[in-house]
Amino acid sequence: MSPESMNLTLLSKNKADLTLEPKEENSNLAAICRIIQSNITFSTCQRADANLILHMSVATACERTLISELCRRMEGSPSHTTCLTTLHRLDMEEMVRQSSTMLKQVGEGVVPPSQTYTFAIDKTSDPYYGQRNTDPGLYTVGGKRKASTNNFYTYLTLSIVDKDCHITPLAIPWQQGMKNLTTIQNCIDLITSLNLKICCLCLDSEFYNCIER
Repeated sequence: MSPESMNLTLLSKNKADLTLEPKEENSNLAAICRIIQSNITFSTCQRADANLILHMSVATACERTLISELCRRMEGSPSHTTCLTTLHRLDMEEMVRQSSTMLKQVGEGVVPPSQTYTFAIDKTSDPYYGQRNTDPGLYTVGGKRKASTNNFYTYLTLSIVDKDCHITPLAIPWQQGMKNLTTIQNCIDLITSLNLKICCLCLDSEFYNCIER
């Protein structure tokens, strides 16, 4: 059953900021999903509609919850195992490669080109409780012990911060072996490619010793 033909009911009284109501074509949820679908390859799923799983995944991210929790609270949703199996088939390299393209489409018309902006480069680490794989190039990194674990998955964001709200042209996972100085240069190159100018570039404290890392 497709998302368009379903009206998923949230069992919790606290609704997500972006509810699963794909009947409204102009909703924020539908707009985000259309951008993802036009840039990322989703494999077919025999047990559920991949489009429905995409809608649920975006809603999960907006609620900052687990896909299993959302499946439990939604009537007519596929199992969380089916959702995770479908999501694990996504190509991480394709998602990283297309991330700036998708975010550019989201901000189209909001950030006029050829103007100067204040940018911020940040790294954010969230606790990871799964089994860590130490092979080179993976996305689980070590760090200072926090919330009963010293393993984290870290992501980097490049944001425009002198508007009424943050606008993010880039968000990518941080891999083992990535270098701070190289990443800063890549962010500057992206800003240039978008025909934007830098008024000020703010760096997270982790970048202060980037020459040595």
